[in-house]
Amino acid sequence: MLEKKLPLQLSRVGRSWRILTSPEFAEPLASIRRSVHKNRLGPAALEVLSLVAYRQPVLKADVDAIRGVNSGPHLRHLLDMRLVRILGRAEVPGRPFLYATTREFLDHFGLRDIDDLPEAGRLSVPAEVEPAEEMSDEPAAVPETEDVPEEVPASTSIEEETAPGPQL
Repeated sequence: MLEKKLPLQLSRVGRSWRILTSPEFAEPLASIRRSVHKNRLGPAALEVLSLVAYRQPVLKADVDAIRGVNSGPHLRHLLDMRLVRILGRAEVPGRPFLYATTREFLDHFGLRDIDDLPEAGRLSVPAEVEPAEEMSDEPAAVPETEDVPEEVPASTSIEEETAPGPQL
């Protein structure tokens, strides 16, 4: 019997199956794929997506606070791509949206469930706490200092100390 080589193969991705291009046909089809405009995720969108994935359910305000910039346009883009969804509303004043990842997110990155994500490292630790401090069970050593006054006299000001010339 004559066996046909097809440009497609069936592959398991996450919990589902996908029809993908066979490796033998990938090179000729690559130029066609490049010509088609595809929604891509830039570094900022990937940063927002990772924060949502590791901290879900999460508020936009929390993502903004961690990043230090507005994440609204990136969340909108991720919603449009169906990688993020609105899970519900938080029980806080203003009832803001709670964001979480979708099944498409898991399929896109080849994950079976959210537990398959790599270790979060610093994402799971508040920004104020240094990882070395958190890991240590012993109290941090206080560095020895030379004779430094504990309090600055109330009558001394910075202008008095730094002002050049005679004081009036």
